[in-house]
Amino acid sequence: SYNSRQRGVAILIRKTIPFQVHKTIQDPEGRFLLLMGDLWGKQLLFCNVYAPNVYTPSFFSLLRGKLLEYPGYGAVVAGDFNYLAHPDMDCTPKRKDRIRGWAKKGVNYLLEELHLLDSCRTLHPLEREYTFFSHPHQQYSRLDYVLVSEELFPLLTGSDILLSTLFDHSPVGVTLQIMAPQGGAVVENVSFIV
Repeated sequence: SYNSRQRGVAILIRKTIPFQVHKTIQDPEGRFLLLMGDLWGKQLLFCNVYAPNVYTPSFFSLLRGKLLEYPGYGAVVAGDFNYLAHPDMDCTPKRKDRIRGWAKKGVNYLLEELHLLDSCRTLHPLEREYTFFSHPHQQYSRLDYVLVSEELFPLLTGSDILLSTLFDHSPVGVTLQIMAPQGGAVVENVSFIV
């Protein structure tokens, strides 16, 4: 969504998934991408995020405003939020200076106003898993999240941090079971990886 080597986001959908895109919104800075559409009659909104790692409070305001324009869609908001939700569990060794007040406030507004849940932390409340390793700081952190709207949460069957060997961030995967009308009610597992 942005022609720079520093940032940009994408959403890839397998051809066998009959997701019909109704609308696409791209952030001009390449920080987020929204896809609205439907899958087997269920209205869904997918958003991939690459949040700034420097003080930019307007970013979360802009993202929140765009997401609030589409009520009624089940939402999956995922990506690199550059933020520690639970510093005591999401970072080793513990570093309090990674807590960014402006980012925490922005993410908390997203969670509250859009009724989103952190899929990994909700399904694995006590596990310590990390999505990023900083070589200069010799520190593991969980900076990448998949936030799922409360209405989709009953369809969530899995959320895991996957192994990465090529990139500095590990992918996070979630699986939703969505009913596919194919001559009767058939449950299809739909996986998303960010």
